[in-house]
Amino acid sequence: MTSEINVHDFDWLPTIGGETLSVYGRVANSRPDRDVEENSWSLLNFANGFGSVGTSWLAAIPDTSAGIIGTQGTMLLDNSKVTKKLIDSGKEETIPFEGDLAAGAYAMQEREDIDYILNDRQPSASIYDGRAATAVALSVLESARTNAVVQVS
Repeated sequence: MTSEINVHDFDWLPTIGGETLSVYGRVANSRPDRDVEENSWSLLNFANGFGSVGTSWLAAIPDTSAGIIGTQGTMLLDNSKVTKKLIDSGKEETIPFEGDLAAGAYAMQEREDIDYILNDRQPSASIYDGRAATAVALSVLESARTNAVVQVS
């Protein structure tokens, strides 16, 4: 789960927080019939802040959401809407979001991949981006194994 699902968040979050410097992770294998973690939670320290990523395949109520709490306001994206509120504003703005957040992201990625092939162009994410996100995922797993903060190399 950490290296298959959460790696996408580990790739995206540095665009907001800067380079990922260290992580603290916890994973759990809850079902004996599975050989992969079904719960993965991590705290990430960035060059310009911190963040968290949590995923569970055991959630009885499925939810896909992402949020940013910044110095000027908060933005939350869930399955059906984007909600934004600036700190100095009494007004909360809600923007409808069409489609399923998780499924929509995969469909968008597939369309982009087909476009790369058909138009012989390079992907927007480089192999170096993928390697950096994978390094974070492996650091989260190492942190979970050792129960310690791990520096991302």
